[in-house]
Amino acid sequence: SGGCPMMAAGSPQPSANCSASPGFASPGFASPLIGQQDVKPAQDGQATPAPLLPDSTMPDGMSVSGCQNETVGTIIRGQYTLLAEKNHERPVYKKTEQVNGLDVMLYYWDERDGPDFCGWYFGLKVGGDQVWAFHPAKETSPPPFGWTVPYDGPVDHTLLITPKFPLPPLLPELAHLQA
Repeated sequence: SGGCPMMAAGSPQPSANCSASPGFASPGFASPLIGQQDVKPAQDGQATPAPLLPDSTMPDGMSVSGCQNETVGTIIRGQYTLLAEKNHERPVYKKTEQVNGLDVMLYYWDERDGPDFCGWYFGLKVGGDQVWAFHPAKETSPPPFGWTVPYDGPVDHTLLITPKFPLPPLLPELAHLQA
């Protein structure tokens, strides 16, 4: 209904299975920093910023795994595809398979409803009232770990989001190798 994301009545509630796993080490994660500029020295001694990464370096999908809360995990685990629409200047992802006939969305919400509501959400619809997980990050892509499950619960250290990047186009100098 377009308001700020909040947990609706009847949504999954915190359980003993939702607490963080002490001793679980978050896996290492490396990905390009989308939109960040590298500074390279120029011949004249002046620093020259490298061009911004093209849009093709934006993840075109996400894979969601883990999640100790079985109810929420069943809903959010799976593959997500990038949609053409954006929300608050960030990409929107949709789970490739519905859950009980319903869509699952991964999206960003800005500070328009206050700083406590700003961040990334898994929810029934973009900006909807029913959400299952939350991360307060303001990055341009969903963060890989550190999500709270349910949205107002503890951090679930087993929940992992892995970006999927599009394959780069074949370089012209390699095109002759294609049969």
